[in-house]
Amino acid sequence: MRTLETVIKEMRDLPAAELTRFVQMANAELTRRRNEERERLITEFRKAWGALKDAGIRVTYCEGYDDDMAYLDQWDGFDFD
Repeated sequence: MRTLETVIKEMRDLPAAELTRFVQMANAELTRRRNEERERLITEFRKAWGALKDAGIRVTYCEGYDDDMAYLDQWDGFDFD
């Protein structure tokens, strides 16, 4: 397997357009990986929340100390930015 240093040395000989393409492809791969990890984490959270719900544990949420608590009883009540 090539090392990062070897790849960087090879990139020095690339035309600017190819280097730009490489950066775009690398950014696309990073985005794909972040999205994949995000989906994995949301799926794991949903499983954990479902297990809590199945065990009769209700999840509540409130913004501050004086706010009313809201029960998160339905999966549609969750939102992930």
